[in-house]
Amino acid sequence: MEVRKINEKLPLENFMAITSYLHEILVFLKKKKIISPEKTKSIFEIGEQNWYGDVSLKDLIKTINTYSDSKNKEVLCKKINEIISLIEKGTDSRNFAFDVAKLFYRAIFDYKEYMALDLQGTKHSINFDLNNEYKDDKKYDVVTNIGTSEHIFNQLAVFKTIHNVVTAEGFIIHQLPGQGYYDHGFYNYQPTFFFDLAQANNYFMVGFWMYDNNKKQLINVHNRENYVKLFVRENHPTYYDNIVIYKSPSEKKEEFKLPTQHIYSKTNISSEEKKRWNENKK
Repeated sequence: MEVRKINEKLPLENFMAITSYLHEILVFLKKKKIISPEKTKSIFEIGEQNWYGDVSLKDLIKTINTYSDSKNKEVLCKKINEIISLIEKGTDSRNFAFDVAKLFYRAIFDYKEYMALDLQGTKHSINFDLNNEYKDDKKYDVVTNIGTSEHIFNQLAVFKTIHNVVTAEGFIIHQLPGQGYYDHGFYNYQPTFFFDLAQANNYFMVGFWMYDNNKKQLINVHNRENYVKLFVRENHPTYYDNIVIYKSPSEKKEEFKLPTQHIYSKTNISSEEKKRWNENKK
């Protein structure tokens, strides 16, 4: 039984969730050994994540068996099978959405420590308003912002929090709305946001993907030059998600820096790029 069929009845405010395309990306990075257990011992989430349900629990068991480094692989599969059994007996799948997300994280990251900030989370999260900067000396190997920051009015506070809690060479995972999310939150994010944020704070961009919700297609972007080559106004996706994974600098000493938009920066902008930008703003 696929949780998707039941989860489709979930209210929209619960859709801060791990989707099939984020699952695909994280599995790919795991396969390439970019993600490995020694680098991902602790997780900090900006918004506690649940399982969206467009990857079935039986397929999740396959993911665990194939890619998990955990010594508790059999335990993870047993827990998923128990959840499947309870759902088949009529238990609402929403009761397990947060648990399933953490089982997936255990398979991919094999984390030992977990923390989240969320006004509506479970016992694993701290009730905290992300309009305020969260301050803590502890640093985490993986920091996620999956469908959260667009709902936070104070963008400076939330991105400073992310910057401050990630460890040196830690991973920052963003999955945030682009165009087409009408009245979903306060903000939709343009690709230049992620390129300029990385440049200002010396983040290494592990990968940048756009998920076209209309075509159900994951598009490899990865850098500004490729984005420029891929799209013009006529073929740009109109309803998409941005999935961006950064790695923080190896010597992370500097405070968070506000980006200047690339087109207005002191960087030498080619006449072709200026022309393209002017055409796209019409």
